[in-house]
Amino acid sequence: MAPRRAYRLIDQPLEEDPGRVHLERGQRPHRLRGTVQFPYATREHPALDAISLVIEPGETVAAWSAARGRQDHACQSVARFYVPTAGRITLTGHDIQALTLESLRDT
Repeated sequence: MAPRRAYRLIDQPLEEDPGRVHLERGQRPHRLRGTVQFPYATREHPALDAISLVIEPGETVAAWSAARGRQDHACQSVARFYVPTAGRITLTGHDIQALTLESLRDT
């Protein structure tokens, strides 16, 4: 059963990438900034609402929540695995929606 699931995953079409701004591999981002909201798929209220964060170079940030999925949404949104329903995230001054997926996921 597991190989079948693996082949289904491999056979999925590639994710569309509307991003047009490319950051060079290894280029260190100088700032991550964002204020966002994410919905629950099955609930009325959002999973995250008005989360706001600025991370400067060299800073380390830890996220904690009683509900593990909330940290996952926040962290995975930077790589555009999730798209917020409100707000935006910027990396090195660029909205992450404008950055290529390669820039976000391969550096």
